[in-house]
Amino acid sequence: MGCLWLRSLCSSFVRLFVFWSFLVLSSSSVSDHSACLLRTKRHLKLRSLSQSASITRDQMDEASERLSRVYGSLRDMLQGTDLRVGDDFECRVEDGTMCIRWNWN
Repeated sequence: MGCLWLRSLCSSFVRLFVFWSFLVLSSSSVSDHSACLLRTKRHLKLRSLSQSASITRDQMDEASERLSRVYGSLRDMLQGTDLRVGDDFECRVEDGTMCIRWNWN
């Protein structure tokens, strides 16, 4: 009888530990992602930086890292822009948003 109680307690503890580990790891991933986007936005002096619904977090991180390495005249041209990362290049006249491909060269 006592052994079943101990086994149940251990099982509950393991489930709780796994759940807690998942929360800690996913929250640090979210904060790393947010920090990367904020760093890119500040570096390029963008008004906003967003992503299309079809873009994954990994694709957005890759695009942000690439954008953060932009210097010179391109950086000056992007200053104050609403930049959106998506599947294609586009310039929206109605709201002034510039869309670039996530894997631009």
